[in-house]
Amino acid sequence: MKTLAIAVAALFAASGAQAESFFQIEAGLGSARVLDMGDGTWQQLGAPLNRVNLQSVAATLGVTGEVWRERAIDVRYHVDYVYIGEYSASCHCAEHDEDYNLSTKTITPGAKLGFYSGHGHLNGVAATLDAGYTYRGYRLAAEAGMWAYIQSWNQYAQTSWGAWHLQNPRIVRYAPVVGARIERGPLSLAYRYYFVKQDWSNGVPGLASGVHSLTLNYKF
Repeated sequence: MKTLAIAVAALFAASGAQAESFFQIEAGLGSARVLDMGDGTWQQLGAPLNRVNLQSVAATLGVTGEVWRERAIDVRYHVDYVYIGEYSASCHCAEHDEDYNLSTKTITPGAKLGFYSGHGHLNGVAATLDAGYTYRGYRLAAEAGMWAYIQSWNQYAQTSWGAWHLQNPRIVRYAPVVGARIERGPLSLAYRYYFVKQDWSNGVPGLASGVHSLTLNYKF
């Protein structure tokens, strides 16, 4: 982690000033931390072999440009394809909700257990504006907008009544995006929080309820 921080600092120091235009390609790569739906949804914290992996890759590719400037203050737009890589959950969970106590994290003695395993990812398009202030070549900005996304979730189970495979609805949803970034020349370090809505209409919600991402970006 220390080596990465030194490398990022060196890249920022080496990035020179760059004339801004209305249209530039921007690519980003980094990590994401997915927020889950909590205990009782595709996991039971008190169940045997409960495993949840919420760390993933975050990648963006899109266009950006300057839409307004007044001395050191400016506004820029970003339109990006966003990919949040695979996250997962699995456990030997109680087959019936009433056999799992959310308060005490315990399973009723003798309750039937089934093996549940699920995985999914997010992808979509984000459109945001950021307002920034530049000081001595470094630009600090706050960002906000919306994204249209699809959450894919596949759930597998082996239970006392058989094996089955379920999928959540693959439909486009819309939610806010907020964030902040620091830039120098073509290089930027961007934090974003992607809100994620859930659909319980067919009883198969995805695992994610939100995403924190941190990406290192470069404008071409």
